Amino acid sequence: MKKILGLTLFILPFLLLSCSEDDSNSVPTSLKVQDFVWKGMNQYYLWQADVPDLNDDRFDNQDDLNNFLRGYNDPTALFNHLRVDSSIDRFSVIFSDYDVLEGILSGTTKNNGVDFGLKYKSGSTTDIFGWVRYILPNSDASGKDIHRGDIFYAVNGTPLTVSNYQSLLASDTYTLNLADYDNG
Repeated sequence: MKKILGLTLFILPFLLLSCSEDDSNSVPTSLKVQDFVWKGMNQYYLWQADVPDLNDDRFDNQDDLNNFLRGYNDPTALFNHLRVDSSIDRFSVIFSDYDVLEGILSGTTKNNGVDFGLKYKSGSTTDIFGWVRYILPNSDASGKDIHRGDIFYAVNGTPLTVSNYQSLLASDTYTLNLADYDNG
């Protein structure tokens, strides 16, 4: 009985010490998102070795990392700082709304119902036009006066060019300016 009591008294302090929290590794609540961004990029980023602030030995402890993270109130600014040049890394993105990310990853996208194609105008390297390939059934576009084969040259009155078509056609709502085909 004395052996069991002695063994219990010997083991009990170690059990109690192992249950205490190590404050030197704590992350303040205000830095949880930035800490998540840094640790995720440090662990998984393809170009981690090319970014000095992502080196494994960059910070001596969590407090040093916290001090670095305090310089970034916006997680997107931290993410952009930790990325290599966008001409090298074209695919890394950060989302402030995880519902949007989940929708994209599950194949859910916003669509007004117009599937279109784009081509350069004859003899031009900057001006483009579009045509309607398909109207999705039961979509917003299916209730409008737009049909497969319609040709459009502008969006909201602004002529389509190589430099503006993405921003013009990415809006949630827009008006297509239809053209007449006259053999050229």
